[in-house]
Amino acid sequence: MTGRIRQPVSPAVFALVVVALLLGRQLIWPPRPEPQLTDALPHQITISDVRADGALIADERGSLHLLGVQLPEGPERHDARTFLHSRCVGQSVGLEWDRHRQSRDGASLAFVFVEDDCLNEELIEAGLARFDDTFPLRSDMHRRLQAAEENARKANRGVWAVP
Repeated sequence: MTGRIRQPVSPAVFALVVVALLLGRQLIWPPRPEPQLTDALPHQITISDVRADGALIADERGSLHLLGVQLPEGPERHDARTFLHSRCVGQSVGLEWDRHRQSRDGASLAFVFVEDDCLNEELIEAGLARFDDTFPLRSDMHRRLQAAEENARKANRGVWAVP
């Protein structure tokens, strides 16, 4: 029986391997910083128009999509756009950000408030849009938007109307 004698790993080699693994982890799964509501985009903007896809236009700042909202296709989309136009064009609106501030195509995403009313929630509650959880939402808004859709569905409003 031939046996090999294993040489113990030197502490320096062991330390080097541990450091390499930790650095590799940082490169593969970098830590996600907590969102800072004070950086990047403003908290208050004035809406000048609503695009056909439901994006709110804020003069020089570009467009903004409602986080957690999926607009329907067809004539219902026009109803959603009309609702948004009546509620916020010419108004200064408040914005609340979540972890995901941009969609995959680079569009800004936010919860939009006119005074104390959340337009994202109102649109869904009216049955003019569906709840969209493509992006993970903070738990309070997830519950609110999900409840708004359930209320619209139970009341057969908008997209949930029985034909």
